[in-house]
Amino acid sequence: MDAIRNGKKLRELRGCRTAKEVAESLGISESALLMYERGERNPRDEAKKILANYYGVGILDLFYPDDYTNREETHPPTRAEVARDEAL
Repeated sequence: MDAIRNGKKLRELRGCRTAKEVAESLGISESALLMYERGERNPRDEAKKILANYYGVGILDLFYPDDYTNREETHPPTRAEVARDEAL
């Protein structure tokens, strides 16, 4: 997990909202949010869930994009994916 890249993404997602506003909405300290955004600290798993949910993005896409690129090419489809494709 690349803390600097993740921090830039988090800052980008925050947009014009203040760090204080977002931190209060998430129930975390403003200093923690700013440390995540500066890449000084990686959020714990629970904070990752909260951040991803708040910004409406997937945890894997937000925090591990390089680890999961080309997922379809490297992993066989799940039963649910096969069933979905067969239903089409």
